[in-house]
Amino acid sequence: MSESVSAITLREAQESVDQWIRTVGVRYFSELTNLGILVEEVGELSRLIVSKYGDQSFKASDKGKEMADEMADVLWVLICLANQTGVDLTDAFENPALLTEAEDLDSFLKGLTMEVQEETDLGLVFGMRVALLDAIDIQRARDHGIPDYNTMRESFGLPRVSSFAEINSNPDIQQALANVYGNNIDAIDPIVGALAEELLPGASVGPLVAAGFQTQFSRLRDSDRFWYENDAEFDEAERALLRQTRFSDILRRNTGVSNIPDNVFFAVPEPGTLPLLFGWLLWQFGFAMRMRPQFLTIGCAACGSCRSAGRCCGVREWRPANKAARL
Repeated sequence: MSESVSAITLREAQESVDQWIRTVGVRYFSELTNLGILVEEVGELSRLIVSKYGDQSFKASDKGKEMADEMADVLWVLICLANQTGVDLTDAFENPALLTEAEDLDSFLKGLTMEVQEETDLGLVFGMRVALLDAIDIQRARDHGIPDYNTMRESFGLPRVSSFAEINSNPDIQQALANVYGNNIDAIDPIVGALAEELLPGASVGPLVAAGFQTQFSRLRDSDRFWYENDAEFDEAERALLRQTRFSDILRRNTGVSNIPDNVFFAVPEPGTLPLLFGWLLWQFGFAMRMRPQFLTIGCAACGSCRSAGRCCGVREWRPANKAARL
């Protein structure tokens, strides 16, 4: 089954589980029973993960089991609990009320400055594909009479393109555009062409999107009677200070957020992250060395003079190097 058919939203998943329970399963188990089942399913998933990525040996009883199946079992029971307790998982994920304290907002804003977004290109994330946002945007543009990609470029003062190679140097993207639009460069939908463009140097968007941003923000500025450059209350020194103000300055002045990049729209590693990580790795290495087992030669019942003679009859075993490792 194709992804476009099988993919469902969280709310649809809850409805689907509820329908199955009521028509096939007859009834829900009690909340406490399902809680116990959830713990059991998480345990089964944990065992597979530990045996695959950790140090635990693989158990014969787990042969043929897949992590995807175990994750689906966990999700199924969790959805059952959500249905029983009246929890809408979609609303829970999108609940802004979780930011109840000023400290929560500070952490949220700082997290946004460190989070790296998906690239601005033709590759849409799963959530957008499921919601058909790309198809909706394409159809909306057609319904409202927005012209084709080349005409849009021309209207923003950009030169028209005459080949797919002028849009993007990637042969796969060129071929995909040719397949969809039948080699007609003037039939490309504006949002498709805009997302297909190669990014400008040092930017997150291509030429057409950048031109649109520039035009929109210029119009917002020029039509705003409260724009600081039009405000007679500011003298030239104050205007100069405002021109030097960045969004990061506003965040620092109005929140408890600190240690953020000056350009908050481009994520960079937090200054203290790498030293902390390196220190943690050194500590882990030192701890592992202290806890390492030692290969010792020990005496046996048949040879009482092993140690005094400096040799042994060959009985050897692994023993921990310190007391902590024997606990």
